[in-house]
Amino acid sequence: MKYLQILTLVLITISQPKRAEGQSYRLDQAEIYKSAQSLQKLQSSVYKVPPTTTETDSLYFNVEVSQGSDEKNEVRSATGQLILDRVICPKNVLGKTGSVSKFPVSYGFSPARFNVDGDPLDVAVLGSPKKYELMVRSQQFVPQKIRVIGLVKMEECDKVPCKNEQDWENDWKILGVDLEDANYSKIKNITEIPSKDLEKISVYFSNYKGAKKGFAQTRVNGFANQKTALKFLANFEIYSNGMRKKEIDLCRKHYTDLLHSFKSLTTKSKPAYDKYFLTCQTRVFSSDFFKDKNTTIQYMRYSAFQLLHKLGKPAMSLGEAIKNMSDLKSKGKKHYRFVGLDTPKNKRVYAAQGSGQLIYEWVKTPNRRKYCSAKSLPQHYEDNEIIDL
Repeated sequence: MKYLQILTLVLITISQPKRAEGQSYRLDQAEIYKSAQSLQKLQSSVYKVPPTTTETDSLYFNVEVSQGSDEKNEVRSATGQLILDRVICPKNVLGKTGSVSKFPVSYGFSPARFNVDGDPLDVAVLGSPKKYELMVRSQQFVPQKIRVIGLVKMEECDKVPCKNEQDWENDWKILGVDLEDANYSKIKNITEIPSKDLEKISVYFSNYKGAKKGFAQTRVNGFANQKTALKFLANFEIYSNGMRKKEIDLCRKHYTDLLHSFKSLTTKSKPAYDKYFLTCQTRVFSSDFFKDKNTTIQYMRYSAFQLLHKLGKPAMSLGEAIKNMSDLKSKGKKHYRFVGLDTPKNKRVYAAQGSGQLIYEWVKTPNRRKYCSAKSLPQHYEDNEIIDL
């Protein structure tokens, strides 16, 4: 597909309340900037410090996926929006008959607590699935107090065939129970959970990402009790409001310096790798990049150039960056796309329908249908241009 010039006005079909099916509209630069300003004002749920609690075994939880769902939602750290990443197709269970697709737990994160990889602390919760489903559907999120009962000792490996133990990295997840569910509210430790329920969790998180060349990409190397879980949890410092403010201020200064440099950059320029910019980009949203068409074009070129560095496939120049990223998409390789509106153009074809929200962020999009059957529906991101403003 021929590369679509940035900011060419395109028709975007959307499906939102108070808008008729198939209704279309165009976004001009002024509307883009106005929308970006509204996104900048959002309070990110990822960094919002939860209420204090006196119970040593309690933790606050923000849901991304409700128990029983096959829709893998992910929160955007910069704004706190929840978007649909993909619908998980049934994945075969290695060494056994059957498949997995629906989450056996509600899944999300603990606000203001971060893992060593910079991601929010992963949390899996048993109980109150209807409550969490309603929260996801209505996009209304209030941190829920849960009780920590143990650990899911999940591990990941990207070095197929994963024969060496050093190839595996810990991706442990806190396991908790919802205090409002009578079936779980009195449970104090993972030892009280039926073994068949733990087996479902183990099988799911060992297979839901599929296999590479017949080898598992993930595995659950057992569980741990509450005492071990609380010891693990103690390694994560609460991200304070002051720390967040400092991070925002430093990133905004970096953005300001970058905007000044845009004036001297040409399409033939090849700037240095800007790792700090990429870190800020995923954590602090700035509407300044959308003030006018020229700034937005330069931002798209610069950010695509830097993201290609992150993928290990640097572009030859700023002018080539977006074309190079588009080429990765056409070849089915890992790439990034800039999401304007998180809704597919053809809603009747795609498995993942999207959230219908304005996003205005770069999103990593590997081949989400890998290891799926040929009958599985495509995902909504496959219908979007690299830049869909």
